[in-house]
Amino acid sequence: CNDDGGGFEPSERAAALLMKLRRFMSDHVYAAEDVFEAHAQTPQRWTPHPILEELKTKAKRAGLWNLWLPVDSRELLKLTVPRGEAGELLTGPGLTNLEYAHLAGEMGASVWASEAFNCSAPDTGNMEVLLRYGTAEQQATWLAPLLRGEIRSCFAMTEPE
Repeated sequence: CNDDGGGFEPSERAAALLMKLRRFMSDHVYAAEDVFEAHAQTPQRWTPHPILEELKTKAKRAGLWNLWLPVDSRELLKLTVPRGEAGELLTGPGLTNLEYAHLAGEMGASVWASEAFNCSAPDTGNMEVLLRYGTAEQQATWLAPLLRGEIRSCFAMTEPE
């Protein structure tokens, strides 16, 4: 049996983010799960719970926002990326799929976690389509607000007939 990880162990950068993510999950996300579950059983379930919005703000401050963004995201943006924290919200840490996989696995331990880090479906898929194929106008109108967590998106498919 080969116990060396088979080349799938996290990079130093991913390992550092994973430790930070685990601490955030332990300190904030798991503690709120009962509140989120109760909220999901109410008629208001389609509105964001205020605690989730607080977690999003904390995740941004902790540098745990848009972790899903691919390594080439900065080059794909057709927007002017501001310096500092505002720019980091638009570009994320620029991880490879393998690096992100470790973080996604950790977030998957809680049904509520991925939204707190702006890493939830369908938003990530829609953001990546806009990132890769959107015009500058589409990116300014839809991608930038999605990346900042100001709006949410949806997915719909129709049959041709």
